[in-house]
Amino acid sequence: MHYNELNKILNSIFFDGRFKQIPVFLDLEDNIKVELSKKVDLLKSDFDHQLGQIVKSKLSDNSNDPYSKIDLDTREWSQFGRSRLPPPFTSLLCLLSLAAEKMTSEDGKSQTNYYVRLNDLLGINENDSLARSIKNNSRLTEKFWLQLNKWLVKNDFDFGIPTAKAFFPNWKYVSYAWSQALIRDADRQNLDTFFLARNFYPKQSISEME
Repeated sequence: MHYNELNKILNSIFFDGRFKQIPVFLDLEDNIKVELSKKVDLLKSDFDHQLGQIVKSKLSDNSNDPYSKIDLDTREWSQFGRSRLPPPFTSLLCLLSLAAEKMTSEDGKSQTNYYVRLNDLLGINENDSLARSIKNNSRLTEKFWLQLNKWLVKNDFDFGIPTAKAFFPNWKYVSYAWSQALIRDADRQNLDTFFLARNFYPKQSISEME
């Protein structure tokens, strides 16, 4: 499968209107993977690997900009004013978010661990020229997150309310991906259990000691 084909399928799921007027996260939860697997004829368990390989095919070994091909598509998309047409970088951002998800669930928060997981998804090692380029040019991913936010706002949140943000000053560019994977469905269930076990209820005031 080609990158553009997968990107179109991802857009048809994330931006079909199901997140209208509510926060949208480019977060590959199990239910999203099941839906995707049916559309691309893949087992859910194989999707992570395939996503990595398809995105990798769109990246460049250019040491100055591994995202040059996606950037070109993005500039064309922006210049033609396709306000209702979903972005060409959704697959890339989903992969970055997936790396953050794997990092938070297995390693704890660390910029180094994030790139280990991203390299695993891409099927490369840290000494690969592409791996070095990605790590050295992390700032270049910010424009895609900001473009996504701008597109969602421009469309009056018909496709969702933006959630991507940089909230760790020391890891500014990586934290955009983290912002998509901070609270998972399983985490929310664990929080419910935690609050119930301590007899906390909605809108309750909690002291610093508690």
